[in-house]
Order: sequence, then C-alpha cells, then structure tokens
Amino acid sequence: MLERLSRIIFRVWLLVLIGLIPACSKKSEDQFTQLMTRGNGFFEKGDATNAIATYLKVITVAPESLDARLNLANAYLLAGDPGNAIEQCRQALSLDHNSAATYYIMGCAYLRSNQAEPALQAFQQSKHIDQAVTALNFQLGLAQDRLGHLDDAIAEFETVARFEPQHPSVHYQLSRLYQRVGRAAEAASEMEKHQQLQSRNPNLPRGPAAFERCKYTVPRIAFVLEQPDRQGVRVRFVEATSAAFGQASNYHGPMAVVDFNHDGQNSLFVVEGDRDFDS
Repeated sequence: MLERLSRIIFRVWLLVLIGLIPACSKKSEDQFTQLMTRGNGFFEKGDATNAIATYLKVITVAPESLDARLNLANAYLLAGDPGNAIEQCRQALSLDHNSAATYYIMGCAYLRSNQAEPALQAFQQSKHIDQAVTALNFQLGLAQDRLGHLDDAIAEFETVARFEPQHPSVHYQLSRLYQRVGRAAEAASEMEKHQQLQSRNPNLPRGPAAFERCKYTVPRIAFVLEQPDRQGVRVRFVEATSAAFGQASNYHGPMAVVDFNHDGQNSLFVVEGDRDFDS
C-alpha cells in the first residue's frame, strides 16, 4: 500500500514539474530580453557603467549567451577597461571559438593595452573568418605599424583607402608611413587628401572608439530560440488498406516502391499470396 502511494505521489510531482518547466523557461526568456534591451539602451547613450551592470545581470540569467558576452566586452571597451573586455572575449570564445566578432573586440582591447602582438594575432583570426570588414583592416594596419611591419601596415591602410576613401584617419596614416619608407611624393599626396577631408569635415571623429566602430561593436539584440508548439503536431493514423487495394486481402510484404517505367510515376510492388510481385 505504501509503495503504491509513493508511486502516486511521485507521478503527481512529476506532472507538477512538467507543468512548471515551460513557465520557468518563459520567465527566464522574458527577463533575458528585457535586460538585453535595457543594457543596449544604456550602451547606445554612452552610459558604460549602467550598461556593464545590466549586461552582468544578463549573464547571470543566461551564462551561455554569446551575444551577452560580446555586449559586455564592448561595454568594457566603452568604459576604457580593456582588461575586462579581454576576459569577456575569452569567455565568449569558450562558447564559440569561430566568432569573428569576438576576435575583433579582443584585438581592439589588446591594442588599447599596448599589446600589439596578441592584438595582431586576434585580428588575423577575425580576418580569417570574415575579411569584409574595413575597420578590421584599419586595426590590422595599426597593429602592424606598432610592430614595425611597415609594408604590411601600408598594405592594410591601402585596402581601407580603396574601399573607404572618406575614412577620417587612413590618409594621414598612409602619409606618415609613406614618408618613413621614402615615398615622399605619395606621402604628400595622402597628406593633401587628409587635409581636404579635415577642411570639409572639421568635426571628424577621433579616438580609438571612432576607428573601432563597425558591425562587431554594435550592441546585439536579444535572440531567443523559438520554442515548439506545446500542443505538438496532431497525427491521426487511419486504416487505408481497402482504399489502396480494394477488396483484395491476400497482398503482403516484402514490398517496394519503384519507378518501373522511369516516367516519374512510382508503383507499389507487393506479393500476392504465393505468387510473384504484383503492382
């Protein structure tokens, strides 16, 4: 009697838990979305302190979220804290080691920390995954320049100038490097382009954040995987033998579906009694 009662109680609790799990999951998803939206709002206003605090709450709710980790890393960059940005990028790479955005943000953080070698390695990893990011070429140029790889730096900056001729700093960078490698005429030409841009746009953005800005530094919106319908797909099994074979009842397997005439019309082959295959 006690054993039977225990089984009944267990089944009741199991049903209760099954009913609660979807509700708890939905509550966590709602909280995740709300916090991400709030954090993005702080970030876009330039409020790094509140953005960081909010994204930390997001990670508590969803520690497996790559988007939350990247948003937090970007918020640390916004706050001028490259050390914590690098740590968040490491955490992000443990979730997805093939994330171009993570390598890019990590490279920017290393460059801000005056660690050009690991910055270069991170940028190269990002470029290996996704080459079509002009800001990445610019950051690669800065890293190569700091390491004294002038030809490589020039090649990266030339790529930026080709795809984004209105870039606020690339012509200055090229002018400076051309001068260092003895290409005086090209250095003068690039400086003239830079001065023309400055005169047309006296309020051009400056500082690391301005040159890092790209699709990887835009706050990521909350992504919640769509859940299946709790009702499921309704399936109805029907007896269709008579509809398929008429009144015949001596058909049986083995069976095969074959396009016998090679005309795209399949035929069903079955065994009739003790005879051969019929179709």
